[in-house]
Amino acid sequence: MRILIILEGVPSEFKSQSIKGDTVTAMIRAHKAAGFNIVLLPTGIEEKHNWETIDTPKFFQKLKSRMIRIFSKRCYYYYISSCVSKCVEKYHQTKEIDVMLADCTSGVQAIYAAFIKDQIGIPFVIREHRSLYQLAINGIDDIPTIIRRSFLKADQILAVSPQLAETIKSLGLRNYIECLPITLPEEFFYKPKDKGPFKEMVGNHFIFAGWTRWRYIKRVDLLIKAFSKVFEKRPDARLVIAGNIETTEQQKTINNLISELEIEPYVLFYGFATRQEIHQLAHSCDCCVIPSDYETLGIPALEAIAAGKPVVATRCGGPESIITSDLLGRIVEKGDSDLLTQAMLSIIDNIESFDSEYIKEIAHKRYSESSTKNQWKNVYRDIIKKVNSPSKKRNRLFVSRNKLKKTPTKKKEERERIGFMKVIERGRFQKMGRLSKKLPASMEKALIEVLNLFIRVFIDMKIIKPNSFGIFSPLFQYYKYKKLIIFYQETP
Repeated sequence: MRILIILEGVPSEFKSQSIKGDTVTAMIRAHKAAGFNIVLLPTGIEEKHNWETIDTPKFFQKLKSRMIRIFSKRCYYYYISSCVSKCVEKYHQTKEIDVMLADCTSGVQAIYAAFIKDQIGIPFVIREHRSLYQLAINGIDDIPTIIRRSFLKADQILAVSPQLAETIKSLGLRNYIECLPITLPEEFFYKPKDKGPFKEMVGNHFIFAGWTRWRYIKRVDLLIKAFSKVFEKRPDARLVIAGNIETTEQQKTINNLISELEIEPYVLFYGFATRQEIHQLAHSCDCCVIPSDYETLGIPALEAIAAGKPVVATRCGGPESIITSDLLGRIVEKGDSDLLTQAMLSIIDNIESFDSEYIKEIAHKRYSESSTKNQWKNVYRDIIKKVNSPSKKRNRLFVSRNKLKKTPTKKKEERERIGFMKVIERGRFQKMGRLSKKLPASMEKALIEVLNLFIRVFIDMKIIKPNSFGIFSPLFQYYKYKKLIIFYQETP
């Protein structure tokens, strides 16, 4: 079975420096260990690697898409998705793809997968990582329409935690969502050869550590306030904060807070940390702290328990699915520095009660490459069964181009019927003769493509109504255009 994985960027096969790079590497290796043939479609940066990839749109196509984005973001997605779809279709003709996986660290992966399914018919799975759904204050209206449509077209939705799955269900995007967590590389469960600089920098003290990209929802201010209260009772404690703080304004606020609390010598701001340094920090610290308001899973918690270290985390949407027992750490309500302080003191006072090997064993059973490969097998097996089941095939109007050429079209009614199906398959409108004898054919073709692109966007935005096509009637056959509007609105 060949799986196409659409992902944000292709990490290095061995030492990735990108954020979450080694977890992506672990996921790919888990697929290979399960016996799948893997091909990758990156939507972002590629590091050096030996994996098979599909060629993405060329420079001039990307330049054109950027120009289109200036005028309309929807048109941009339609254009770039069509370019990507052509690249996948070319590959699919020589090496058949059975299933696609859209690993959504941004929305682009799901948009591409939905468009490819429309054009080629390959089933796809979405695995969601993002906190977009937790931050949807106004409910489903805060989720972009193009993402909602991608969810409807997906054959299966996966979430990285049960809490994220419930959040997506509550928005009404899908009723049935399974949970499949992030995979940790096998190397993370073992101590690094180089211990790293953290013990030398902090000394022989009890180390609380937090590492992430510190956005406002990650609440580094709450962590500092809680640590200052811990330090009053346990002067042997130290705090290490790794990762960039998102804005300079936030950095100034944090620096002022540390100065006011008079704990500058006891807090180490390490700044940006590579994946190797995070591996070292996870094994060097005594306890990991996650003070966030929102998390979809909480990768630092995974990395800490993989190193055999207890975790203190807020009940913010993901860590509570990891810290399921007091033997693994403590969970407190979010936004309360006093509760966080109590949990941190509880860890430092009872550190000897935590069995490092037991914590590692739990992490390995849940999040290692060897454990998640079987979960991926089950997901793809269920999708293939669903697609091949006659009772669950979708009622589509789909005719391949080869069949259309061979089909006899002697009667007028039959010609109209097959012509309409051809329109639906290509996702565009048939032209009614030449626009002008003076207009070059190449320019006419380009104009029709641009008009098709904008009209499809107008349909999505409901700017065009079924009874107002007068301005387009010279360009397109009116009755086919009207039918296509109805088809496009009723089909998810």
